[in-house]
Amino acid sequence: MEEEGFIVTFLGSKSLLQYDDSFVERIKNELVQAELSTFISEVKKMGFDQETTCDLIKEYWNKGKE
Repeated sequence: MEEEGFIVTFLGSKSLLQYDDSFVERIKNELVQAELSTFISEVKKMGFDQETTCDLIKEYWNKGKE
């Protein structure tokens, strides 16, 4: 993580975690992509097509707003 600039170590002191908003967004996107990949693989195995899957997602997404 030091090589990527997320941890900074100062001589004679502790290491500090360093990040900014773009880092947080990148991590969130990576996590969502991993979850979506798993989800899509599973719904395909169950025989769902893209349109049906998207319709179900929209339906449940809107339920969360109530």
